[in-house]
Amino acid sequence: MRFLHPATSLSSTDYARLQQLMLTMIGSRTVLAALLRRKLGSSVPAPPLSLAPDRAVSGKRVRFSVDGGAEDARILTWQPPAFEDRSTLSLLSPRGLALMGLRPGEFLFYRTESDRTEFIRVESVSSEVSGRQAQIAAAPQRRRAPRLANRRPAPADSLPGVVNA
Repeated sequence: MRFLHPATSLSSTDYARLQQLMLTMIGSRTVLAALLRRKLGSSVPAPPLSLAPDRAVSGKRVRFSVDGGAEDARILTWQPPAFEDRSTLSLLSPRGLALMGLRPGEFLFYRTESDRTEFIRVESVSSEVSGRQAQIAAAPQRRRAPRLANRRPAPADSLPGVVNA
């Protein structure tokens, strides 16, 4: 079954991130890859300041409903999905990606990873996010190098098997 995807504008930064993500999923038949192809095919990149302030993009708080149920509000973020996090919604998840680019009153049908069809509708979008939350939401995923203890090299005579001449 094919779903229509509304035409939308995304910030050039978010659009570039979606393109990079798509490069990692070429040939993939996952739900996320299919939704990502639809999102890229229906989106136009635009300068961030030219976007409507009520468009659901990274760093914005989005109030939405799923299948006509109770409303939920989350901050869209590029961070990977976190277990039990009720304040953010990752754009790397099907639900987060489905919301991206929509405006209040707009809706979308999409397939979930459990092969269910969900109807998601945006109720409101706001920028009322604290400075730290906005930084976290917009930050690209970074892999940290392991921290190594600051150690001085051991003298040669203290190393096992090393003989001083």
